[in-house]
Amino acid sequence: MPLYIKAGAIVPFGPVRQYTGEPVDEPLMLRVHPGADGRFVLYEDDGESFRYRHGEITRVICEWRDRERTLTLRVDPKGRSAPGRKMQVSLAGKTATMAVTLTGAVTAVKLA
Repeated sequence: MPLYIKAGAIVPFGPVRQYTGEPVDEPLMLRVHPGADGRFVLYEDDGESFRYRHGEITRVICEWRDRERTLTLRVDPKGRSAPGRKMQVSLAGKTATMAVTLTGAVTAVKLA
């Protein structure tokens, strides 16, 4: 089945789980589809409670700049921080991935 994805899209892929609380060792994968600038906000909560109603969420603002081939990851200050959060980043159509660890500050990743 063909899948059409807009240029500039940033698509998250999580590790396969049988249920939301299942522990996994694999990091989240962000796959960037080049061809245009793009923006995406990754939203995460604990998956178990209603604490998201009180702001206990993590939001990571992901911005792709196609001309510079740079993905910028910024933790939204409105949510809780995500220091040490590990991710993998790749360009669609490429096999190489880059490991990224969020530090709480702005993280820029150059993809070729």
